[in-house]
Amino acid sequence: MFRFGGRVVFDDRDYRRPVSSLVLPLNYYIPGRIVVPSGGFYHFYRDLGYPERGGLVELEAEVVTRGIDVDFVHYRLQAQRYITLFWKDRILAVRA
Repeated sequence: MFRFGGRVVFDDRDYRRPVSSLVLPLNYYIPGRIVVPSGGFYHFYRDLGYPERGGLVELEAEVVTRGIDVDFVHYRLQAQRYITLFWKDRILAVRA
């Protein structure tokens, strides 16, 4: 039995690029909820358990063969999108 497969993932849920200075809005909301200074930049931790924005696209393919009479190909595609709505702490999550 032979099994070959691969997986490609693009994940930008709650990702923020490191910044050199913080500018706090009036309500003092910091994206990512946890900010750590390191090397002159502020790095934001991601909250993958409860993302507030961004998305995920995952593609997986697998080929299984055992001989003449057993062959199959398995494909899987998953897409997720998170959008912060106008109300506080309300997130629209779409998954396909």
